[in-house]
Amino acid sequence: MASRLHFIKEAIAVGVSTVTINDCFPAGYDAFQIIVNPIEVDSFDYWYMKVCDSSGGTVSASEYDYHLLDITSWASYANHKAQNQTSALIGFGGAKTVADAGGFNITMFNPSNSSSYTSWVSQSAVYRTTSGLSGGKAMGIHKVDELITGIQVFANSGAAGNVTIKVYGIK
Repeated sequence: MASRLHFIKEAIAVGVSTVTINDCFPAGYDAFQIIVNPIEVDSFDYWYMKVCDSSGGTVSASEYDYHLLDITSWASYANHKAQNQTSALIGFGGAKTVADAGGFNITMFNPSNSSSYTSWVSQSAVYRTTSGLSGGKAMGIHKVDELITGIQVFANSGAAGNVTIKVYGIK
């Protein structure tokens, strides 16, 4: 069976510390592809994600587990893993200029299934003109059976000048 990618929704935010996109996981898709491009942020930093429940609010309870392998050209790799957190680490990213652009590619599974946990894998990449390449591969899970309607992403510190989130459904 051929896989098909369907554009669902886009959110663009300017000058904020968090970006939320909601009502973007309709039923009938096998998975969802989410592209996050954090451009013009205050600093290169770790980025986190929370899911939104059926009320439209973000889930901030200690319901997230994650593991990130962080690989940089200027230092040794690093493992970041934690259980029962209030958000999930998705990678290292951001850019002060377009020349240093970087972002995230997240594949999410089961958000529209209220009888299953929601899980994801993410990849991040950023080029820093001052030090080189950084990449990461992460996986995470929201450990409550509930309908998930969206996500919120945010940097560990600072505000973003311009962040774009695009959501695609995979059939």
